[in-house]
Amino acid sequence: MMDNQLQRYRLWTMLTVIVPTIADLIWRTWLAAQHHTAKIGLLVMQVVLFVVFIGLIYLFLYHNGTGRWHSVLSYVVAIAFVEIVSVPLADMLTVLHQMTHWPAWIMTPLGGVLLLWIAFLFAKVVMPEIKAIWGRILLLLLATFGSFGYYPEFFWSPMGLVKYGLLGAAINVDLVGILLFVLASLIFMPGWGLKVPHWRFNSNLRWPILTIGLLFATAYVVFNGFSTAESWSALLTHWAVPHYPKLSLFYQALEAGIGEEWLHRGLIVILLLSLPQRWVHRSPFTLALASGGLFGLWHFANFSVQTVPATINQMIAAFGFGLFMAALYFYSGSISLVIAIHSISDLLAFFASGTTTMTTPNLFDWILTIILVLLFAGFAALLTTGKQRAVAQQTLDTLM
Repeated sequence: MMDNQLQRYRLWTMLTVIVPTIADLIWRTWLAAQHHTAKIGLLVMQVVLFVVFIGLIYLFLYHNGTGRWHSVLSYVVAIAFVEIVSVPLADMLTVLHQMTHWPAWIMTPLGGVLLLWIAFLFAKVVMPEIKAIWGRILLLLLATFGSFGYYPEFFWSPMGLVKYGLLGAAINVDLVGILLFVLASLIFMPGWGLKVPHWRFNSNLRWPILTIGLLFATAYVVFNGFSTAESWSALLTHWAVPHYPKLSLFYQALEAGIGEEWLHRGLIVILLLSLPQRWVHRSPFTLALASGGLFGLWHFANFSVQTVPATINQMIAAFGFGLFMAALYFYSGSISLVIAIHSISDLLAFFASGTTTMTTPNLFDWILTIILVLLFAGFAALLTTGKQRAVAQQTLDTLM
């Protein structure tokens, strides 16, 4: 029964790759000929690319190989699958939009359904072949989060949907993509036989302890959002007014809060729990350190939009913040709590500064960042060690 089902999944995968690809190449050729701007070299390159990819997909699905060759092929197909398959599907949606002039509120859900169909096939035929835990983490970071979290802006932009009001703004700042990533992950994780993050609070937590953690989180959110101090004497007297309440910044705060917490505190933590017992299972604090470390490294990508010192400072701060968010999640048991805190923190900071990037830090900023990281570590230890460790461990046990 399972073999027949797998064969159907493989057939659907090949059809999803081949049919839109052939239709897309025919459409591109016809379009270029109609406008007498045929770029033969570009068309040939696209044909070669799709032929090679289809060949790799066929080998991956039907060769049934083992060993290093099959392992390498699995990673190649996994990384390339969503991006390449999405291209002809996006073009077909563009043609449909031009022919029907359907509004954004129809085209956007239709595109979302197609992306989730790709996610379904991806989960059924590609992801199970990725066995290594670190390989799965890299796959989540590089392929699935990037493809479903950030690709939809490019998926819908040929139709001009990014220009349409509230929905277009949500697409443009990747909020729609992040929500699709969350939905797609509900398909991905069972494909690896793993659970998904919890929303409910741990029934055994001690509310006085959680309140202490929340008070510290509130103090940090307010300070991070509004403080403009550049010296110790001005630490408690210089505050910004949130005078940049832009819709795009609101969406970006939600995108970061939902996407980064769901990925780093949710999915990656669950994957880390799959590591051998001797590594992270015995210590929630150690696991929180790992989550914070990966979260800090994640901000390496900001080198492209801000200075090197600003990015390094942000990576260190993100490590501390990620450590504390992981500990708060483990103790509370609710991913929704850390999503809310992260979103509000970014929202206030974005509204106060009017930007999502950091300026080059001075000596005071460096010292303040180190102090904040130490405070984050201290409160993380409070929530995951001593008497609180059993509560945090219980949350982790339910995720294994």
